[in-house]
Amino acid sequence: MHSSGNSQVDLHISIDIDVKPIAFAMLYSLLAMKEVTAEEFEEAIKRMQEL
Repeated sequence: MHSSGNSQVDLHISIDIDVKPIAFAMLYSLLAMKEVTAEEFEEAIKRMQEL
């Protein structure tokens, strides 16, 4: 059993999900429904792109 090939393995998994497309879609929806002004929309887009 000493050399059975079994070994302890540490496994770390990191999952990154890009939610920017969803945020952009929400902003465009808000603009279409006139919930934000064109100026607010442009500022929000600018801030999103800086992230």
